[in-house]
Amino acid sequence: MLNFLKKSFMLAVAVLVFGCSAPVNQHVHQAPTETNLVEKEILQLNEQAISQSLEYKEKALEPVILTTNTQDFEIEIVNKPTAVKSDTKPIAKKQYIYGLRLTQFELDQIKKDIVEREGYKSEFYLGRNGVPTIGAGQTIGKRSKKTGLIKLHSHSTINKMMKKSGIKKLNNGEYACLVDMVGSANFEIKRGTYNRFITNIRRNNNDGLYKLSDVKVQGKCSDNSYVLTKSEKSKLLDYSVVSIYKQVEHWAKEYNIDLARLPIEIKEVVYDLFYRGGRHLVLGKNTPSINQALLNDDRLALAKELYARSNGDKIWQNDLRNASLLLLVKRTLTFDQSQELDKFIANDKLAHKVNLRLFKMFAKYKNPTDGETVASVKEIISLQPLIKAKLARLDA
Repeated sequence: MLNFLKKSFMLAVAVLVFGCSAPVNQHVHQAPTETNLVEKEILQLNEQAISQSLEYKEKALEPVILTTNTQDFEIEIVNKPTAVKSDTKPIAKKQYIYGLRLTQFELDQIKKDIVEREGYKSEFYLGRNGVPTIGAGQTIGKRSKKTGLIKLHSHSTINKMMKKSGIKKLNNGEYACLVDMVGSANFEIKRGTYNRFITNIRRNNNDGLYKLSDVKVQGKCSDNSYVLTKSEKSKLLDYSVVSIYKQVEHWAKEYNIDLARLPIEIKEVVYDLFYRGGRHLVLGKNTPSINQALLNDDRLALAKELYARSNGDKIWQNDLRNASLLLLVKRTLTFDQSQELDKFIANDKLAHKVNLRLFKMFAKYKNPTDGETVASVKEIISLQPLIKAKLARLDA
């Protein structure tokens, strides 16, 4: 009986040993081919890309809705995925999400900053560069760089903007007043006396602006000609904000710039530049340095370009605005980058010209903007010893 049990036990052990080792030996001798390895790597990359895409979709914000009394504006936060044909093999590649991905809070903050920088006017006026404007910097014309003359948009173009914004249109008499305002400005430009003309008007007006109500030709323009209500100003701003938002996203994608990965401070800088000057200031063929800095997420290069080379018109108001935007970019820099930026502001020739224009502005206007920005900008231009000494004497 014992011999029988011993034989049975030894037989069972042999079956277990040989049964388990056979498949293992088969796998050891099957070397993977190069084709299998490549296919496996592509599959892994695709799975990783899909996983990242799903992760971003889960984190993606709901589309921002700007609501007015007349209509809702919806902003696409993330581009819709492109449909893939069933017979097309997936290809592993870097996936971009070009949308600005702003929360409603961030968008409201940008709107607030625009109003603070642009002002919020109820009637038409000529802006700093002579372009007819209304609301928070909404322009209704342009100025020729060659001749310097102001060109007003057509009556139908202006009313199209008003209609889309959900506010009242201009009647024929009100548009005629605009034509007269631009005409009188162009007359002074041709004579070479425009600056003196504008200065005299601003001295006589409490708000320092040349407004539509200042034009009185044959009794067509009253003191209250085409004045926006508070609600209408808000609607016009909403329309402009959405329009700029979509344009920024479109042109960022054209230049392969992934704005979604950038911090909110950089997004606001891009938005503000585009709001002021469109593709003349950013995301255009004439702004290669800024475009390249955004593409490479090179914030130090962006800061240098913004401060020293983004004001071809040499207008101090633009210098002040760019300096306030520089403060936003500086928040995102490392300590070493901030030190390098300070050296640039202190030693660069173009930066010196900007510093000098800003000093002259402070010498003429004690508080051209809010106190916090004034203090910060003074700190920036004080990086240059000569300017620092002049400011000390000015503030003494």
